[in-house]
Amino acid sequence: EEWPDFKSKTPTGFLPCLEYEDGTLIAESGAVSRVAAAQAGLLGEGRDFAISEMLIGMTTDLWKLVGGKVPTIMTIGNWSPEKTTEWKDVHKPKVKAKLETYVPLLKGDRFTGRGDTLGELELWYRLWQLVTGSYADILSDVPGLKPFYDRVAELTGPKKFVNCETKFGDIPNYFVPLP
Repeated sequence: EEWPDFKSKTPTGFLPCLEYEDGTLIAESGAVSRVAAAQAGLLGEGRDFAISEMLIGMTTDLWKLVGGKVPTIMTIGNWSPEKTTEWKDVHKPKVKAKLETYVPLLKGDRFTGRGDTLGELELWYRLWQLVTGSYADILSDVPGLKPFYDRVAELTGPKKFVNCETKFGDIPNYFVPLP
C-alpha cells in the first residue's frame, strides 16, 4: 500500500533502503548490510575486515550458482521434476565445489579471529538457506564447514533468527526444499 509513494523517494527505485533519522536514504543491499554491520561492530578491523570482505565476495559468487536454480516460495508451484534433475546433476556439484574452496580458509571453526564478522554471518545465513532448502545434506557433503556452521548457529543473533525470536518474528526461508 505504501510502496508506490515510497518508491519515488528511494535513490534507485528498489529495496532495500536504509533511512537515517534525518531522512537520508541509502540503497543497495551491500551498502545497507555494511552500514548495519558497522553500527553493530561486525565489520572487523585490519585482517579480519579483509577476510570478511573476501568472504562476502566469495559468497556473492556462490549465490550466483544457486539463484534461479532451486525452488523458492515464489516458484515452487511451477517447479518440475526436470528442474530437480538439473539441480542435482548440474548445479549442486558446482555449489559443492565452490563451498569446498572455503574450507582451507578456516582456522578451526572460524575464518577471522573474532568469528562473527559480516562475511562470516553472510556465509552462515546462505548455508542455513541451503540446509533448510534445496541442499539439506550440504554439511555432510562439505564436512569441513560443519564446525563453523554449528558454532555460528549458537551465536545470539543467528540463534534468535532460527528460533523466530527476533523483533521480526518468523521470517520464512525464501528457498524451499526440493519437492
